[in-house]
Amino acid sequence: MESCHDVRRRCGRVGGTKVMAEQLPRLAELNELDNVTIGALYLDKPHEIGRYDEAFTAIWGAALRQQDTQALLHQATRGAALVLTAGEWRAFEAGMQDGELKRP
Repeated sequence: MESCHDVRRRCGRVGGTKVMAEQLPRLAELNELDNVTIGALYLDKPHEIGRYDEAFTAIWGAALRQQDTQALLHQATRGAALVLTAGEWRAFEAGMQDGELKRP
């Protein structure tokens, strides 16, 4: 299982000063929301870094692959479906009109 250091090494530098500068207006906008707090967490002690590295590694290991995540999100956003035949729909409509539901 990859550690966060392995992932960062493999991915290279994330963003850069230009990307970070472009993100600042959005961060300022999000910071205005009541349910969002933006801050920084500076870790320099080995035991602190190790705990976050372990947490990241565990999350990374439990995460779905991108393709599987996309499939799960697609399935979840489709929601429940009620599928009726034409005869079942007519019976449903008739039942609603009569105040009762009838099966075909």
